[in-house]
Amino acid sequence: MTEQKEAAVKKYLNGELQFETLKQEIGEKDAETVRESKKQLNQAEDLAEELSKL
Repeated sequence: MTEQKEAAVKKYLNGELQFETLKQEIGEKDAETVRESKKQLNQAEDLAEELSKL
């Protein structure tokens, strides 16, 4: 992955880039993969937070 694509992914994961822009930067297939990864990371963070409250 090029540095430009990596930068776009980082911005998306940090909430600084919209999904449509990410698709333009890295392609639809890769953007879908990144979006699913972000969703799973967020779910894991939420679960960890809930478990820490027990």
